Amino acid sequence: MYRQCDEKIYEMYESFINNFIIDKKNYLEDSDEEVFTKQNVEECIECFINNPKESNEKFDVKAKKQFENASQGAKIVFSHAIWLWGFSVNETKNCDLIFTEVESVPRLKQGFANGGQRHLTSKYDEICFVLLLFSALIDICEECEKKPDYNFICKKIEDICRCYKYKEEEECYDDYKNYSVVEKDSGKRPMTEILLYLSNPEKYERIVSYDHKKRIAECFSEFIDVDKNNILDDKLLEIRDKLSEKVIDKNFDYYETKRLRLLWDFSSQSGDYDEFQALQFKKNIILYGPPGTSKTYAAMHLAKSFVALSKIKNGSLKIQEYLKDGAALDEYVHRLQLHSNYSYEQFIVGQTILNGNIKTVKGDFFELCEKAGKDIENPYILILDEINRVDLARLFGEAFSGIENRGEKIDLPYKDNDGNPLCLCVPKNLYIIGTMNEIDFSLERLDFALRRRFLWFKHNFDADTLRNMVSDEIIKKEEDKEEFISRVVKLNDKIKNTQELGEQYEIGHVFFAEINDLSPQFSDKNLYKRSNKKPAMPNGALQVLWKISILPMLEAYLDNIDTQRKKEIIGELEKIYNGQE
Repeated sequence: MYRQCDEKIYEMYESFINNFIIDKKNYLEDSDEEVFTKQNVEECIECFINNPKESNEKFDVKAKKQFENASQGAKIVFSHAIWLWGFSVNETKNCDLIFTEVESVPRLKQGFANGGQRHLTSKYDEICFVLLLFSALIDICEECEKKPDYNFICKKIEDICRCYKYKEEEECYDDYKNYSVVEKDSGKRPMTEILLYLSNPEKYERIVSYDHKKRIAECFSEFIDVDKNNILDDKLLEIRDKLSEKVIDKNFDYYETKRLRLLWDFSSQSGDYDEFQALQFKKNIILYGPPGTSKTYAAMHLAKSFVALSKIKNGSLKIQEYLKDGAALDEYVHRLQLHSNYSYEQFIVGQTILNGNIKTVKGDFFELCEKAGKDIENPYILILDEINRVDLARLFGEAFSGIENRGEKIDLPYKDNDGNPLCLCVPKNLYIIGTMNEIDFSLERLDFALRRRFLWFKHNFDADTLRNMVSDEIIKKEEDKEEFISRVVKLNDKIKNTQELGEQYEIGHVFFAEINDLSPQFSDKNLYKRSNKKPAMPNGALQVLWKISILPMLEAYLDNIDTQRKKEIIGELEKIYNGQE
C-alpha cells in the first residue's frame, strides 16, 4: 500500500534507479563517472560471491579483505549494493558503506518497516542477491533498443523478485529463469519483500517478513478465491481489496490498525508451525523461557487473537463489528496466577464447612469447564501463569485424563451437595496456555505425562522486540539505540556461553526496556559519552539500569558459586554492557 509518509523513501529509490541503474552514475557521491558497468558488477561477484571469506570476523572486515585488490569501480558498485540493502528499513539506515567516505550519502531518519533479524543476520546472502540482481539488470538494459525508464526497471525488478520467490508458479518465469539471481534457491528472503514494496507500493504491503505475510493470508483466507489465486503476494492484494470494500478504510495498515493486527500478529515464532496452530491441534501449550521474555503478554495476545478469529470464522462475530466497534473478548479468556499455596481443592474441587455442614465447592477449572460446556460454539481459554510454581500433576489430578479425552466424563472422589456422584467433563472448546520460567524449573524435570499433554514453545530474548519497545522519544539518536541493543545482544551471548549460567539465564528484553522509565529522569538524552580515545561509555540512565535491575539479577543467579569467580563473571559482563569489550 502506498503511504504518504514514505514518499521520501520512494523518491530516494527512484533517484537511485535513475542515476545508478539507468544513467550508470555514482549515485552515492553525486558523480558523473560511469560505474554501473558489466565489468564492475562481474568483478564484485567474483570478489564477494565466488571467493567468500569463511571466518568469524565482522562483515565489514571480511568485505575489505575480499575487495583488497579490486578496482575502485567495483568497490563503488559494492557500496551501492550495501546502500540498497539497508537504506529503506529502520535498523540498517546507518549502515557502513565501507568504501564510501562522503558524508552526504543519501540517508533516512525512518525506514518504511523493520527489516527483522533475518535481514541483519543474513547480510551476506542478501547482498549476494542484490549483486546478482545488478547483473541481471545490466543484461536487461543492454538488450533494450532504447534507454529504459524508471517504470520499466521497477517492473523488471518486480518480475525478478516474484520469479525468485515463486519459480514456475509465476507466469513470467520462463522469461527470467536463466538469470543467476532467479536460479538461486528460493527462500524467505527479506530483500525480495523490500524490493517488491519499493518497486510497486500500490500493489505490495510494507511487510518485510515472509512469515507475517503468510499469517495474514491464513488469517483472512475467507476473502481469497483459492481456485483462482495461489501466489502469496496476490492473495494479500485480494484481501486488501475485500477488507477495503467491506470493512475498513482502503488506506488501513496491517501494523498500525491495532485491532486488525491482533488477529494475525499473535506469535513470536517463525516457521511453518506456531503457537496458534498448536493450540488448534493440541489444545494445550506451554510458553517457556527466561524471565522477562514477554511470555504472559504473548499468552494474553494469543488468547484474544484465537478467540476473535474463532468467533469470526464460526459467524458469532462479524469482522465488520470487530474492527469498527470492537468486541468483548475478556469473558472468554481467564487467567490464573499460580503459586505454591494454590491447591487441587481450589482448582478442581474441594470441601468446606458452611453453617456446620460440609459443602462441596467447585474449583476455578471445574467452573470454567461448566461455563465453556454451555457455550460450545465459542472458544474459552485458560491461561495458567507460572505453572512451575505448583506440582501440576497434583493440581490437575483426574483432570489430566480429561484434558486428553475432551468431552468424556471423569469421576471425581466427591459428591455434589445433593449427594450425587460428581463428574468433570473438559469440553472440546476449552484451551489451555501455560507459562513457565525455565530458570525456576527445568523442562527435563517435568513428569513425562505432563510434557506429552502439552506442546512447548521457547521464548528467548529477542532483539527486534527490544528495538520496538525502546521508545524513539526516549532514545532520540538511532545510533544510541543500536549501540544499546548491540551491547545487550553481546551481554546475553556471553551469559549463554558462560558455564556457570547458560541460555536459561538470558536477561529478557522487558528488563532492558526499563530504560524508557529511567531516561526521563536525566536531562541528557544521549545515552553515551563519546571520546576519540575511549569507547563510548554509558550516561546516567544506563548506569542506573545496570545497578538497580541487571546487576542484582546476575548476583542472584550466581549466588551459589565461589565469590571470586562470581566477581570475575560479573566484571566481564559489566565490561560488555559498557562497551569495553
